[in-house]
Amino acid sequence: MSFCRGWGMREVLVKNEEFKDSPLGKIPKDWDVVNLGSVLTLLYRYPTYYGIKYVEKGVPEIRGELILDDGRLEERFELYRYVSESTANRFHKVKLEPGDFVMSVRGTMGKVSVVPDALKGAVITANLIRIQFNQLLVLSQYARHFLSSDIFQNQLDLETSATTIKTIQVPVLSSIILRLPPIPEQQRIAEILDTVDEAIARTSSLIIKLKQTKAGLLQDLLTRGLDENGKLRDPQAHPEHFKDSLLGKIPKDWEVGTCESVCKEIVVGIVIRPSQYYKPSGVPVLRSANVREAGLDPSDLVFMSEQSNRILAKSMIRTGDVLTVRTGYPGTSCVVSPDFDGANCVDIIISRPSAEIDSAFLATWINSDSGKGQVLRVQGGLAQQHFNVGELQKLLIAKPSIEKQRAIQAILDTHDTRIRAEEAYLNKLKLQKQGLMQDLLTGKVRVSTIR
Repeated sequence: MSFCRGWGMREVLVKNEEFKDSPLGKIPKDWDVVNLGSVLTLLYRYPTYYGIKYVEKGVPEIRGELILDDGRLEERFELYRYVSESTANRFHKVKLEPGDFVMSVRGTMGKVSVVPDALKGAVITANLIRIQFNQLLVLSQYARHFLSSDIFQNQLDLETSATTIKTIQVPVLSSIILRLPPIPEQQRIAEILDTVDEAIARTSSLIIKLKQTKAGLLQDLLTRGLDENGKLRDPQAHPEHFKDSLLGKIPKDWEVGTCESVCKEIVVGIVIRPSQYYKPSGVPVLRSANVREAGLDPSDLVFMSEQSNRILAKSMIRTGDVLTVRTGYPGTSCVVSPDFDGANCVDIIISRPSAEIDSAFLATWINSDSGKGQVLRVQGGLAQQHFNVGELQKLLIAKPSIEKQRAIQAILDTHDTRIRAEEAYLNKLKLQKQGLMQDLLTGKVRVSTIR
């Protein structure tokens, strides 16, 4: 027996004798196994076309890249392309109705979205497919969760043509089989998963707002600073507390220097050939991909031997060093934590702060628009933006006292802690949803349909 509680589900016991054999294994006795095509009223792929002429105003065209990761369609209509009514009417099945599903079936496979009222009459490209479910057999709310589930996506992946560019044809898609619960249970399953989706959406929105708040606060802290009471200084109310500098108006008691002037040393990690030094285990070697503003990312590490680490001692890092990415995401910086003391790094700038600057404050400054923005604005015309040692050495820094630096960083750390907590909760919700989908869409866990 198994049972599930939470997300509005009533506790329901499921006994083994309530199941039956099917092509998909054991399923509840009152469920069916059907081909996808048998529960659809329409499955249509736009014929391949060439030489389409786009117009400034007309019928919006939906492309795969306009299907967002959360399953919504892009709401910024300036990102759409438009075709004329006559082009849209060449195939009458092309025009979409609200509630239709669109799914990418070429290249990026299986991205699914529901057409909203605002896109009634829009058309699809040849890389998408239009799907309409028979509402007497499958509720749209249930179908949305099924099409986005690993259960369906894994079947889709198995059926995908083994070609350079993944694609799937209508007959093959129609033949995919699925477990089908009765309509009342479909509705209840959809309601439960919708509840989780709402929690995910609220948390995602909160994270965005928290990051926006932090970004605005960061700019204020790095230009206005804190008064003796730990509050932001006000340049309008107290202009006498500010002075002109090479970085614009800054608090009177701040100094402006270069990164070189506040560091004992700035060097670049050795550029090495992986085949020469990398080993399956040993001393961690950090690369640009491991450097994040939030800290060092330990995933996808490579290693070198202790002997190689000693040979390449110039690029050995210590706790409190500030690492800065040169290419890829240039300027991204973070502080070396004790976990990576004695590790090595490849093609990353290493700054060793002096006693007059806090490591975390230095990394925050370099990450800010006040910091790396100085370099990247100058490089605006370059196809490949980058940081080099000389640019970082000359980077201007507005420097409060070490006590004020730490006070500023403490405020930012508080915001970061809240953001990380919400991100952890968001990941937990997503994992919970995956588990629920697996249980509910296979009938492993039943839900009560009694209200």
